[in-house]
Amino acid sequence: MRGTLAALLFLLVAAPAVADDPAARLAAGAEALAADQLERAASEFEAARSAAPELAPAWLGLAEVRNRQGRLEEALGLARRAQELAPELAHAHRATARILAALGADQAALAALARAREIEPAHARSLLLSALLLRRGGRIDEALAALRGGLEAGADDPLVRREIVLLLLEAGDPDGALAAAEAAVERFPEAAPTALALGLALAARPDRRPEAPAWLERALELGVEQPGRVQLELGSILLDAGRTAEARQALEAAVAALPDSPDAWYRLARARQLAGDGEGAAEALARFSQLGDSADAADHAAKAYGAALNEAQSLASANRLNEALARVRELLAASPGEPRALILEAKVLYSLGRRREALASLATAREAAPANAEVRLLEGLFLHQLGSRAEAETALLAAVDLQPGLGEAWERLGRLALERDRPELAADRFARALAAGTDSAALRLFYADALERAGRTEESQRQMAEYRRLRAAPDGR
Repeated sequence: MRGTLAALLFLLVAAPAVADDPAARLAAGAEALAADQLERAASEFEAARSAAPELAPAWLGLAEVRNRQGRLEEALGLARRAQELAPELAHAHRATARILAALGADQAALAALARAREIEPAHARSLLLSALLLRRGGRIDEALAALRGGLEAGADDPLVRREIVLLLLEAGDPDGALAAAEAAVERFPEAAPTALALGLALAARPDRRPEAPAWLERALELGVEQPGRVQLELGSILLDAGRTAEARQALEAAVAALPDSPDAWYRLARARQLAGDGEGAAEALARFSQLGDSADAADHAAKAYGAALNEAQSLASANRLNEALARVRELLAASPGEPRALILEAKVLYSLGRRREALASLATAREAAPANAEVRLLEGLFLHQLGSRAEAETALLAAVDLQPGLGEAWERLGRLALERDRPELAADRFARALAAGTDSAALRLFYADALERAGRTEESQRQMAEYRRLRAAPDGR
């Protein structure tokens, strides 16, 4: 975010500024942010925002501060406001997407990035984040199409070309990957990402694998990201080629950079053994075993915790609420801040009528897991039932930001809109609930009411017919 914010500030401060004007405050905030002086930066951006409430860069600067402080939901609200103030500012959409991605709301992040790319089709960072999110969702073909489209639009960047190669390798197309990597190196011969791409593409082709080490070494010389992983790949290739001394050197560097990687220690043990260093090989194997044992122990502990949590859930389902509460609190004593246990604690407390305590548990869960949509959904539902409508709506909107297909949240948001006498907004939200797969007689009745109030009588009648059908169903929904 630093580079784009600096560019925006340059435009704002091109004219002379006095010490207290918004542009001067923005410049001071950017300077503090660059120095990682977050409290000072926040103060300056707040001053700029107070002086000029419609100034989107002030909101974006404050959003970046909150993002770095780990206050992601607050950061999201600030970035969303910048989007509203400057809908044609691509950076506002990118900043929002970055925060949404950090919260795990990939679909919402992709929507924000799509808008950013409409405004700036050749912006490499928008493309790279879009590709990352698509890849994370297993949508490799769409990620490739996005990157290639950006390349054609002018986003000719070494990182974009590297990602195309990596995606082609992941898609099982080594020939296509090699062709793309060779073109990338021809276009950017002195760039670490393209050298790395060619090294990996060559390694994926058995007939060209002996050529890979030279390009991986070149990438390391040029300053590649995550050098430890590149050293691990290089060492593995050299080991397979019988170049033991070189392999050992690369793998020693790999374990120095990746001390908790069992794979790196295992391969180093092989290299040391082949080099005649039996004692060193034994040490590496011991470390490999230790890391494996730790992973097994962590897996066993996670399974035991899950079983205990299921036991507490069963007690709650059987309406043995006090026993369930006691069991879940034992779990929280062992693992304070565990989101699943906090969510269950909140549900049990709410069922016991201890509603404020339930909300406190959810607040703790939100701090521990800001990307958990269920936490925000429950907060919204509980707050609405307590009459805190504005806070409920904020929580529910955060829930659908994190998980756009959360039908229960859309339904409750529709009810909140009806209570504020906004029937068109309510109807839109009820439609989203249905599209997400949520359906009930109550939802249809509320939807019909919203449509009737909005003057959409025919649609309202159709929803009333659905209401009557569902009421007559055997389960009486």
